[in-house]
Order: sequence, then structure tokens, then C-alpha cells
Amino acid sequence: NIARLLNIGCSHQYLHSANLSLAPELMDIGTLDHWSRTVPKAQRKYYEVRATHLKDMRDMVYGLKMLRKGVKKAGLAEVNDDKFVAAIYQGFVENIDNTKVLDEEIDPESARRWFQKILQAVLVENKRLAPVFKESESEKHA
Repeated sequence: NIARLLNIGCSHQYLHSANLSLAPELMDIGTLDHWSRTVPKAQRKYYEVRATHLKDMRDMVYGLKMLRKGVKKAGLAEVNDDKFVAAIYQGFVENIDNTKVLDEEIDPESARRWFQKILQAVLVENKRLAPVFKESESEKHA
């Protein structure tokens, strides 16, 4: 779903675990917004990917980390971390549309690199990433 949001230039900004289903579907779609309608700080790009999209990637990966932890703790399944990360990344790659993403002024290769780095840091290296926005910067609408 992250790739599909990039394809249409939208961000959710609240993709914590309570807003993702196991399907995986987005909940509370009322917070979806096109990048052009967000405040300037949210439109800021980091290596050709907007801050709002990076926040969505980060939040979703933390949700997946919680899901993986719960599955392991409950003994529901054996989770091979390398296969888990590879499957998530593959789903992202398969759903990103280079033409649409470029139309939204996002570099698709940079988006792939960012997503892979976030997956690696959170799910493999167990790092805590800094927030994308400070609390005062998180207002979506001008």
C-alpha cells in the first residue's frame, strides 16, 4: 500500500498499527491527502522523497515489526526475518509505478532505496529511527 500511495502522490501520516489491518488495508482513510495540499515542511524532500512519504514508510514498518513480534510471541508461526523483509520489499517493488511516481515528482529509485533502508534499520538491525516530524511540525494542513 505504501507504493500505491506514492503512485498517487498521497500520504496518510498516521500509519501506526491501529490504522493497518491484517489484510493489509488502511484504516481511517479520511487522513489521506495529496502532497500538494500539505504544509511546506511536509513537502520537504530528502533525496527526492517527501517527508510525508518517509513518515508513512517508517510508521508502516514499525507496525510490521509489532505484528512480527506478536506472531513470534504467540507461537503462531516461525518467522524467517530475511524472508519477511524480502517479501515486504518485493511487494513494494511490484506495486510502485515508475511513471506515476515520476508524475508526482518523486524519484522511484530513491523511494525504493529509502524503503529498503527503513526495512533494514527497523526489522533487521532493530534500530529506533528518529521521528520524521517534531510534534509542532506534524500539522498536515496549512
